[in-house]
Amino acid sequence: MSIELNTIFLKKRRYSDISVPSPMPEEIPEVRIESPKRVVFLLGGEERWVIDESHFDGTPKLMVDDSIPNRIRVELKNAFFPGTSLSANLICEINSDNGSHVMDLKLDFGELQSQVSLAKWLTGEHPIRSEWVELDTASICKLGKHGEVLLDGDAQMEFFPGWIFCLKGQTIAWLHYLGTSVYSDQIVFGMADQHHDSLFAVTPARRTIFSFHRLWGTSSLTPAITLPEGWQVESPEFPDYLYDELHLETAVNGNGSKEQAFVAQPAQEDKRIWKLRLHGMPNPFLLYNVRYAMGFDESTIQAAQFGHFSSEPIWYHLSGCSLLLGDGQNASFELVARDKRIESAVVAPALLSFAAPLKGIIVEAIPTEPFNVLGIYPAGVERHPGFANTEALGLPALQIDPDLPSPILAMSELTISLLRPKDLLLLRIAFVNMAFRTGGGKHAHWEQVSLDTPAYLVVYFPPQHIAEQAFKEGSPFPNPPVAVRMAGPSRLAFRVPRMVSELPYALETLLNWSSFEQSVVPSAMPSPVAPNLLLSHLTGYNVDESNPLLMPELPAQETEAPGVEHTAIEAPYRLILSPNWFAGWGHAAKPVTHGGMTELWHTRLGVRTKDGIDEQETTLRTVRAIWCKDKDGVNPFQMSLEKEDRRDIVINSSNYLEAIKVNNMMLSSLGAWLDIEGNWPYDPISPVTNLSNWTHRAAMGRDNYVKIVREGYLFPFGHRAAHITVTERRCELSSSQEMVAYLVSWDIVVVREPERFYPAPGMPNEGRNFPFTQVRVKTLQTPHIVLTPWIQVGEKGFEKDFLFQLEGKDYEDNWKPFTTAIAFVEAPTEKITPEQYKKIIEERIKEYTPERQKRSMDGQKLAFAPTSKPGDTEFVVNLLTFGAEITEKNELPGFYPHMSTADVKIPAVEQITGADSNNLLSNNNELLFQYDDIYRRSGFDKEINPGEVFLNLTKAVSKTFPGDKAGAIITPDLSIKGLSRTYGPVAVNAIKKFLDEDLIGSILGEAKLLGGILLKEIVEKVKLSEYPGSIPQLTNRVIYPKVNGQEDKNRAPEAIETLYKLEPLMKSDPENIFEANKDTTMKLSALIYTKLSPPESTYDVTGELRNFKVNLIGTDQTTQFLTLHFNELTFKARSGQKPVVTPKIENVEFGGALQFVISLQDFLKSVGEDSGIDVTPLGVSVSSSMAIPNVTLGILALQNLTFFTRFNLPFDGSPATFYFAFASRENPFVLTVGTFGGGGFFGIMLSLDKDNPVKLLEASLEFGGNQALDLGVASGGIYLMAGIYYRMENDAATNKRICQLTGYVRCGGVLQVLGLVTVSAEFYLSLNYRDPGKAWGQATLTVKIHLLLTSKSVDLTVEKQFSGSDGDPLIEEMIDEDDWYAYSSAFA
Repeated sequence: MSIELNTIFLKKRRYSDISVPSPMPEEIPEVRIESPKRVVFLLGGEERWVIDESHFDGTPKLMVDDSIPNRIRVELKNAFFPGTSLSANLICEINSDNGSHVMDLKLDFGELQSQVSLAKWLTGEHPIRSEWVELDTASICKLGKHGEVLLDGDAQMEFFPGWIFCLKGQTIAWLHYLGTSVYSDQIVFGMADQHHDSLFAVTPARRTIFSFHRLWGTSSLTPAITLPEGWQVESPEFPDYLYDELHLETAVNGNGSKEQAFVAQPAQEDKRIWKLRLHGMPNPFLLYNVRYAMGFDESTIQAAQFGHFSSEPIWYHLSGCSLLLGDGQNASFELVARDKRIESAVVAPALLSFAAPLKGIIVEAIPTEPFNVLGIYPAGVERHPGFANTEALGLPALQIDPDLPSPILAMSELTISLLRPKDLLLLRIAFVNMAFRTGGGKHAHWEQVSLDTPAYLVVYFPPQHIAEQAFKEGSPFPNPPVAVRMAGPSRLAFRVPRMVSELPYALETLLNWSSFEQSVVPSAMPSPVAPNLLLSHLTGYNVDESNPLLMPELPAQETEAPGVEHTAIEAPYRLILSPNWFAGWGHAAKPVTHGGMTELWHTRLGVRTKDGIDEQETTLRTVRAIWCKDKDGVNPFQMSLEKEDRRDIVINSSNYLEAIKVNNMMLSSLGAWLDIEGNWPYDPISPVTNLSNWTHRAAMGRDNYVKIVREGYLFPFGHRAAHITVTERRCELSSSQEMVAYLVSWDIVVVREPERFYPAPGMPNEGRNFPFTQVRVKTLQTPHIVLTPWIQVGEKGFEKDFLFQLEGKDYEDNWKPFTTAIAFVEAPTEKITPEQYKKIIEERIKEYTPERQKRSMDGQKLAFAPTSKPGDTEFVVNLLTFGAEITEKNELPGFYPHMSTADVKIPAVEQITGADSNNLLSNNNELLFQYDDIYRRSGFDKEINPGEVFLNLTKAVSKTFPGDKAGAIITPDLSIKGLSRTYGPVAVNAIKKFLDEDLIGSILGEAKLLGGILLKEIVEKVKLSEYPGSIPQLTNRVIYPKVNGQEDKNRAPEAIETLYKLEPLMKSDPENIFEANKDTTMKLSALIYTKLSPPESTYDVTGELRNFKVNLIGTDQTTQFLTLHFNELTFKARSGQKPVVTPKIENVEFGGALQFVISLQDFLKSVGEDSGIDVTPLGVSVSSSMAIPNVTLGILALQNLTFFTRFNLPFDGSPATFYFAFASRENPFVLTVGTFGGGGFFGIMLSLDKDNPVKLLEASLEFGGNQALDLGVASGGIYLMAGIYYRMENDAATNKRICQLTGYVRCGGVLQVLGLVTVSAEFYLSLNYRDPGKAWGQATLTVKIHLLLTSKSVDLTVEKQFSGSDGDPLIEEMIDEDDWYAYSSAFA
């Protein structure tokens, strides 16, 4: 195996000397016999000297004798230092006495003998010395077969622990090989341990190291290396002292063969300069710290030379360019030869900068980090395989060809900076897969490196955009400067065709990109275009462009940032744009000057054609956003584009066929001019993003106008709309009152879908929970707003909802305007899951407060449901309360509106009752309706909703039908729980096909006939389809002016007509108080006509009840008093006329207690039209009276007997009453029998009130006698009377029965004398009883004297309470504090 030097170590580090051991403090030594073949000498526990048979050459034998106490004898025979002929034999004896250890040592080498203190010697500070040792031309070792190393002369010798020898003398050692001799005056040698560096590639197990110092004759150390032609390494100017030290390493291999190697190296801080001269280079390369090593075995030699390039970079000038070269981390000068032929060479100084000057422009030398070093190697016929490692470094490279006049410089991955101060052209030009070549007789040019891979020209621009802080409109503007962020560099990449093998290195070439195809990422596609149009641009011929569009298939979105070989324009900030492959750039190659002014150099985006760049073509002049830098980062301040905007622009560019339109794009050293616009129609079926428009205008890298449009929906009605955010440059006053051009941001919402039809997608039950079939937004664009996301206006901290003007089309196709607050909900995208979007809608619903839900309708009429005839579902609305729900199947927009409640005015009820609908409730001023559940589910299906009820009240209300408009015959109960298309307001929602008892009770409620008979008890169960009149029908109709005999509904209405109708089938009530027969009918019709201008209301009411009987107050013997047989009872009332009531009583039947007057029945068969009818605001009273002639039978006389009846129908809904009486309290009958006489009356009032059938019963009877006296001058008389009075009355207010019974005695007399004096006296005594349990008596004596013209009367009264006084009220209960205060103040 051939010798192998440790070149890896040698080219990196200096070889270190073998040195004497480091000194250490003196301690008690120890000699340890570890084995018969190994003895170790220790000091302080550390090994300092080891005698081991295995460490030596020869046939070493170690003998150790410790048989004698305190004495150890060690003898080593036949031992040589490894790889040398130097003897290592010795005899060593150590004697110990009283802690003292003395060593007697005898060495064969130098015949050294000495006795020393073992402890001191082991410290390393007291070596064993021999002043003079005679070295008789002793050979140390052979250098293979090419030389040897000798010792000669006299020298001083020192022996240190660790087998280290130091020799000093004059020319005591010399190295001779290949006719070369090097001399040394000082040598240090010894056996190396395993940790010492080795000159051999594989560190030997046994080796000896010699370090030669104080050298001379080193100029003869000429490297045994044959250099290529044109290469020369020159040594420094002082050849005798090329190196300062030489280290020799001798070793024995495992097979017993010997190897030697040495290295000659300068001192650590050596300044000697070596020179590498190359053919054609005017200046040599300077080398420092050059080291030379050689290795020998028995057959071959290996030589190596290492060095460093200058640590101070040096410019080297070649044809058309300059290189800044020097030392560096990866720089290398390494020549390795075997038997003088180079087998490995790396010559590569560090390339720190490169400059290639051009006329008229500054070419900056840019540090070239990508390649680091410049490989130098022979080329042409002298191409050397030994330089393969250098060639493997690739480009850049300097190729030395002696057949060419100058070296060839080839550079790739090269970046050149161009600066032209006159027009501020500033570019960096880089080439990919193209090498810069110069020299070898050619001018500088670019040449493709490999035809198997594409070549690119890449032009780098300075940052093209500055992101500037934007401020919300209305916010304060701080003093400048404002926060900014600068974009990164931009680049244009062009693909160089394979047919272009060379490009001249000239400014015109570097700026001429028109013939190169723009290199873009696959996603940078143009918009769809006609194929023939493409041919026209590429060929220059005019062709037919009517063919269909070419629809390119969009590739997937880029998953990583574009590489250096692709165009990437960062404008705006953090957004990477790229034109398509048809793009071309137009610009001037030379400065353009007008009137002494030079315009800024810039390049403009156009379309590349056969004839050059077409800057007017717009179809192919497009860009796409291909990447978003820091897409997950957050803007440090408000910008014209938020991170979501940049992200969505990139997504849209990769998912829509339409690219971003470019009106203008210019790049310059001071920033970009942009006028671009992206339009992406929102697709709700596959929503990628909701960004539909991006418009960006900038000048010189600063934004002027930026618009972001995001699609969404108006909550709660679902109209498609767009949220537009505009950021524009505007001059505003700063806080220091200076005019500054700030970026100001403001927002508006624009309605995309002004009209929306219902039912909308996802709306259940065909939208029957919503009163509009269409909603039109009149406010198509808002003013500047604050989006929270509720659309609000106002200054910060004082925002309020912006009210949109809307109008809804009801079910009669009439538009009803109203205003409402609206929220903007961004349309869902593919990045938002249905669950996330649902949560967004839930948040909007939570924010939909009652204040936002309630919308005033200003009393407009609204048709809530489909109509069967005009106006039958139309009602006046004060407020509509809207709500919103989430669609069940995620149908867009994800929500739908509904009507929660409606505050409705019912004109029909108002017309009938004469009261506002709001007053129908006692505790609320609202009639709140909501859609009926049955209607919502089934609409007006006759099978399910025969009553066609569509609205119901959240809380039922009631109002009594005015009696003056129903003639008191019928008092309808206007209980309202719902609204029906057929019947108007109804008292029940679920109207069935059949009118059963439950339904009758629900509909008619407490409505009464004659004020006391419940209609629900006398209305027959029927099938509604046969007797629709059994349910009250209350409807109204708006009357419009007639034009040509037809109503013109486009004109203002002139009147409202309301109709109430009730025509039920009658039956008898359970107690037969009302007794019907087959001919019994009842009708009530009220027509109210209200003229609107001037306001005037008229009515026409007709009520009739025919063929019925009324049993007062029952039908059995105990309750029946009388029965009224009515042929008819009619009522007619018209505006401005007195009501007409016509009761036709066919017969009056007395029964029970009144049978005694049955003989008078013939007189009462009919009162006819001549009866007394009195109509007052309180009611109608029909009365009759019949006087019976006086009867005289002898001394018996019956006088003043009258039979009296009165039928009373109150208008306030009270039950009808019938009063029957004989005489009256005011006009009693008189009965006399001789001198005795008396009188009285009797009356009874019967009512249809079942709880109070006998309303009043009273009777009185009085009797007595009198006697006259006549004495001439005096006359007079006396009398005595007694009577009883009974009254029973039901008090309606307290619902109590009050009975009173009074008995009395009255007597008196009168005396008159001569007509001058009259004296009278009367005594009255009464005893009273009144419920409940109160009895008292009263006696009064009245004396009256009349004298001529004067009279005097005296009353003496005594009253006695017998029982019931406990119930009398106290004074404090009869008078309150205010009354008492007023009473007391009267006496103050």
